[in-house]
Amino acid sequence: MKFFDTRLGDLLFEDRNVVDPNSSEAKELPYLSLEDIASGSGKITMSAAQLGDVGKSMTFRFDERHILYGKLRPYLNKVALPNFTGRCTTELIPLLPKDGVSREYLAFLLRTSKVVEAAMRQKTGARMPRADIRNLFKLDVTVPSFLSDQQQIAKELEIQLAAVDRARAATEERLSAAKRLAVAYVREVFESQAASTWPRVPLGDVCFGRAQYGLSEKSNGDVLGIPILGMVNIYGGLIVWDNLRHITVSDEDKEKYLLHRGDILFNRTNSAELVGKAAVFEDDREAVFASYLVRFRLKTYVADPHFVTFYINSSTGRRFIESKMARAIGQVNINPGIMLKMPIPLPDLPTQQNLGATLRERLFTVRRLEQSSEDELTSINNLSGALLREAFEVAE
Repeated sequence: MKFFDTRLGDLLFEDRNVVDPNSSEAKELPYLSLEDIASGSGKITMSAAQLGDVGKSMTFRFDERHILYGKLRPYLNKVALPNFTGRCTTELIPLLPKDGVSREYLAFLLRTSKVVEAAMRQKTGARMPRADIRNLFKLDVTVPSFLSDQQQIAKELEIQLAAVDRARAATEERLSAAKRLAVAYVREVFESQAASTWPRVPLGDVCFGRAQYGLSEKSNGDVLGIPILGMVNIYGGLIVWDNLRHITVSDEDKEKYLLHRGDILFNRTNSAELVGKAAVFEDDREAVFASYLVRFRLKTYVADPHFVTFYINSSTGRRFIESKMARAIGQVNINPGIMLKMPIPLPDLPTQQNLGATLRERLFTVRRLEQSSEDELTSINNLSGALLREAFEVAE
């Protein structure tokens, strides 16, 4: 296979064919936004088949000959090959291959880390970086001399990446099934016939005093001091010790905010899906907690912390929390005082302890399944990039 050195701009060119927003064509053509294209794979979502009303916004026309290149935030690596005629946001640049150059080969080339890194080096704007297309076209590349060889490389990559996509879909389904299993385990306890007979008491009746807010000081950027737990450390009613941050505290603050075995940590403010998540602290290691968490300390002679926490995280508990959320711009929150009024089902303590231990054991197993699937997904996603590197490094 022979190769030649050239510049990216010698292989393709911009084809910015503006569609008049007031024209009949604009009303008839399907509209593609940047969100309609998947990062990395370039897959176009079903919404692309819908007619889009984008008001007076300017759009570009494209068809089956074009490559659509996402210039906004080029690290998202959005490069698509449409198989229909439509119009797109001006954040997507329609590119046309020159004669004798494979469209499919070029799309894969544009997705390589070499091109993404070049686009980021030559970007304009800081908060919303955009690729400078003219500068990007100056990038030196090495490509097969013959169209047939370009097509062969593209075809082999297409087959390999299709296999990767199938593996990714299967792993994502396993991960989804594990998450559904966790929900089913909790529902089995709290939506059972027995649960309907349990007395309900306000959460505050089984707590010592009021809920306590966490530390508002910022963590340091290293591992000095004591671990400070945040929302990222709450998962499925359990504390996870990944992505730890640390903080240096006075002896007085350490005594005030130090977590004790059996403390319940509750997320009081965040996005809607995260507010209300709770976990039990059950470790002997030292840690304090961040300000957007609150601590509930239970009277453990009447209430089991794991049982109560699993109820807070259950679908029934979520319905109470969602009905009491206060919404603000960009986030929601719930007053811990309102949480103390939350009605908690409370069978006798041995029943709580047995059910809490059973759920804990089951959810540990689910967490291991999820972690395994997440690790596998990371490996699969890395494989896509590795295949691209392997295919194009041959040409270097």
